[in-house]
Amino acid sequence: EDAQRSAMYQARRKAREAQSSATSFEDYLTGLGQKLQIEPVSAATLPRIAQMHQKTNQFNLTTRRYDEADIKAMMDDPAGHRIFLGTVSDKFGDHGITICATIAINGNEAEITSLLMSCRVIGREVEAAFLGAILDHLAASGVETVRACYIPTEKNIIVADFYEQQGFIKDDTSSEKTFYQWHGSKCALPRSAHVETICQL
Repeated sequence: EDAQRSAMYQARRKAREAQSSATSFEDYLTGLGQKLQIEPVSAATLPRIAQMHQKTNQFNLTTRRYDEADIKAMMDDPAGHRIFLGTVSDKFGDHGITICATIAINGNEAEITSLLMSCRVIGREVEAAFLGAILDHLAASGVETVRACYIPTEKNIIVADFYEQQGFIKDDTSSEKTFYQWHGSKCALPRSAHVETICQL
């Protein structure tokens, strides 16, 4: 990821130029030709996922700072945890690993304990495609209810309404957290018509 950073910045710059010249935001998204590849975290991608948890502030629903040891412990407990990542590319190039989530599993229930995304692709509906694919996978695995929460910070206000926008039902609000639920039998899957999703789960 770090070694390819220059090429990623160039791809991001070209995408921004395309946005400024597009006749509408819809046309811009359509013309990007985005592809999102989703897969479980591996030993090779573990350092990048830990780095994202340490550094991502804006698009970070809980801002839990999991390190490599924390994530490795989840990987070593496949019955109780899932960790997914998403790699994004478009017609301008590869943006690398840009989104990830950690999920705790308990029978037919699950909890999204972290969900975060790099600023490289904010606002391009990658988050909807990623979350929809993960929820679909969990439902196919027997999960009926997925819980999630938003923990506000000074920097993550842009995702304050994210779960509601993706079809989750607000469950409860405290002074520190807002809780949500997604029910496979009641809630639609988040989707994006502008992102081709390739799942390797």
